Amino acid sequence: MMKYELPDGLNIEITKIIDNYNLYESREELINEAIRDKIINLTVDLKG
Repeated sequence: MMKYELPDGLNIEITKIIDNYNLYESREELINEAIRDKIINLTVDLKG
């Protein structure tokens, strides 16, 4: 499991993403892409 120093809510979301991708035995590259997308989306949401 990758470790990130991020707010709890974001860590929970990342854990969900990683768990979902692991079900499909996806490559780390796909997981990283999903995490980047989620961080970008949350950043936009936080900025309003």
